[in-house]
Amino acid sequence: MKHLQLSFLLLLCIFGSNSYAQPFTADSSFNVTYNFHSSWAGTLTQVVEVEGKGVYIAGNWDSQVPFDPPYCINRLLPNGAIDNSFPYYIYNIDGIQKLVYLDDTIFFNTPLALIRNTSEGGLDWEFWENANQDTINRYESHDFHIFNDKSILVVGDHMVKKHQPPNEYFDVGKRYRNGVVDTTCKHKTNRSIRKLLKYDDNRILLEGVFNQYDSITTIGDGMCRIFNDGTLDTSFHSPFWFPPGYYGYKRPLHIDPDGKILVGGFFFVQGDPSIYHIARLMPNGDLDSTFNYKAVIETNDSSYLIGAVYTICPTSDNRYVVGGFFQKYEGYDRGSIVLLDYYGNVDTTAFTGGGADTIIHAHNTDFVDIIKIIPAKDDKFYAVGRFSRYDGVDGAPIVRLLGPSHLQVEDIEQDDPADFTIFPNPIIDNQFSLVVPGLAAATKIDISIFNATGAIVQNTQTTYYKNIKIDCGVLCTGTYIVKINASGKRLFSRMLVMNN
Repeated sequence: MKHLQLSFLLLLCIFGSNSYAQPFTADSSFNVTYNFHSSWAGTLTQVVEVEGKGVYIAGNWDSQVPFDPPYCINRLLPNGAIDNSFPYYIYNIDGIQKLVYLDDTIFFNTPLALIRNTSEGGLDWEFWENANQDTINRYESHDFHIFNDKSILVVGDHMVKKHQPPNEYFDVGKRYRNGVVDTTCKHKTNRSIRKLLKYDDNRILLEGVFNQYDSITTIGDGMCRIFNDGTLDTSFHSPFWFPPGYYGYKRPLHIDPDGKILVGGFFFVQGDPSIYHIARLMPNGDLDSTFNYKAVIETNDSSYLIGAVYTICPTSDNRYVVGGFFQKYEGYDRGSIVLLDYYGNVDTTAFTGGGADTIIHAHNTDFVDIIKIIPAKDDKFYAVGRFSRYDGVDGAPIVRLLGPSHLQVEDIEQDDPADFTIFPNPIIDNQFSLVVPGLAAATKIDISIFNATGAIVQNTQTTYYKNIKIDCGVLCTGTYIVKINASGKRLFSRMLVMNN
């Protein structure tokens, strides 16, 4: 027992100190002081962290000089300060849609162009000419994906060869690595494609307002999956539908390791007149009925009654950080950001500080939202969008958030009762059982085990029943904290493993 007490005291030293920040709160070591809202509301749409370079940001924000075009791309230092060695990129359009860093170059697209820069901001003029001048007559670059051979899949409105018959427009095409159009790849949809997402090494998901791909009309509404050469993957079907005159917005946002697809936006599913905002699809496109796709989200803006989910980012413990345009999620006050468990239920302990709000110099058409959440190193996240205050603190439309491994069990005492019972404890045969008071049988639970440094060493999703047995044979001898997420609640207990 003395060894057990000493182990618990070690946990007090590591997890009980108030100097440790909480998961899913702002990282105070990242402080962006640049004023993105000098005369109107600035917006950030993309953020890419590159080791040894800094944090690239993209969007559309004020130039600080009256009547000058807006800035669209820049780079921050790791602490959040503007990197003055990187030239501001000014482009008098509606901002940058997507930014990708690859092999010391930056690729990004605007509504009218696909551009490649060096990592230090210099424009690749040859690529510009090839991709946007010599081979294109009409061009709307909605989204793009870079393959391993550096060729680029682009979706939008294109023409194969400028001024040369047959002057055929197409919606899915490729560029070679130097930007020249690959005239062998040209595929059409009957309406616009808006976004794409890599599904796996061989396939791409497409989203838009179409329901026909090439000559195939049996794909369903608004989403399909293609192979890298542009041919249709007929093993996938869309579960969505378009009511007359209403197309909605349903973006594929994340692919789980098992091939399931997280979708966000505002959309209709087949056979149902209700509007939904988030769903998880099986690999073939069927709705995953174990996920809470009927979650209700609300806005406080009378001009925009329909909220939306714009971004879904997985956590290291198999949950999802979800951002978008909403002030309530399933009745819980959330400032456009919420934490869901694996089954789509709200974690009621996270993001309770107010989130994103208050646009400075807002126009009538502006609303507060989080557009993108991107994982960063050391189990952190970047959140960007349209906001000038986060958790009540004025600042830039970008924050860095701490992930779940930055765990602190506040005010833990050696003799505090645990939220649930682990037995046997200490564990000597690589298995333990759980009894969780008040938790109904057949409830889906997520079990995370943290070591003494706060790192997640095991994560399990299962269905609870009394005396359920959990295998922990991968754990070395030591003291651990066990966390259960169940029905939006977060419960803690401690255990000692004594393996031979």
